Amino acid sequence: MSQDVLNIGLQDNIHLLYNTEKQTFRMKIALLRFTSEPWDIVIQNAFKEALQDNKYFNQIDEIFDYPEKDKFYDIIVLCGVRLIPKFNLDGNRIKNQCKYLFDMGDSGRDGRKNIEDMYFYFIPHNKPLYPHYKFVPKFINEHYLYPQHEENEPLTVFVDHYKSQTKKEEELSKITIKYVFDQINKAPFPIRIFYQNSKGIEINAKKPEIIDSTLPTLYGKMDQYKFIPFQDIAKFYRKTHIFFPTHRETQGMVAQEIGACGGLTIMQHWMYKNVVQKQFPKLIYFPDYEVLLEKSIKM
Repeated sequence: MSQDVLNIGLQDNIHLLYNTEKQTFRMKIALLRFTSEPWDIVIQNAFKEALQDNKYFNQIDEIFDYPEKDKFYDIIVLCGVRLIPKFNLDGNRIKNQCKYLFDMGDSGRDGRKNIEDMYFYFIPHNKPLYPHYKFVPKFINEHYLYPQHEENEPLTVFVDHYKSQTKKEEELSKITIKYVFDQINKAPFPIRIFYQNSKGIEINAKKPEIIDSTLPTLYGKMDQYKFIPFQDIAKFYRKTHIFFPTHRETQGMVAQEIGACGGLTIMQHWMYKNVVQKQFPKLIYFPDYEVLLEKSIKM
């Protein structure tokens, strides 16, 4: 889906409120985020682009953390995935600073109770849990995502950073990323590697980096990779032929973004939800986990 589709989806849903209230004046909106996660930043920027030409708004503020206490907005949008329960934020404080509060998340069946007036979800579902749950399609920013493969360079692969969503998945993620590097290093032909880690994008790395994700930060756990602005990381996506995910994604966007640049994702079936896998070109592989577990112990 393109940025234009996001524009239409947002405006249609926001118009539901306007039509109900018959608003005739221009309004103020705040786009809040509480982390430096790439998706949170991308969605905040995309929402601003989608709404900045809307005739209903005369002010759109991009804010990190809570709004200043003396500020009041017609609409506040939480940019991320279920930020209030995820980070134990003061939802009442945010709600008291706006007329309407919009939240967002992956699933239309997310049952976590919250105080939002509208909830956007990105993974299609025929039966959202509540009437105020509204589907907004995922989007691809076509300004930055298009093929730019280099004829004089070897096969180029992008290896995703290490991550584990839960303690239970930690060993699986470690085994998987080690397996990906092991296979790349065995290749009988030249391969250029883009590997995202704490350094940024490391070129032609030979082994993975495993970072302790249990260390706390202000909002969540220790980052397991260095944040790179989207317009910069997109330069690597455009040159990528093959993308190797290394962990389970709650919704994921890298496969779709590299797919928009002509890249193929090679993955295991559990890494992306089935409904999401329809959105990008892919091949599925099935490693022998008993062998991998033995190797991981030796490593």
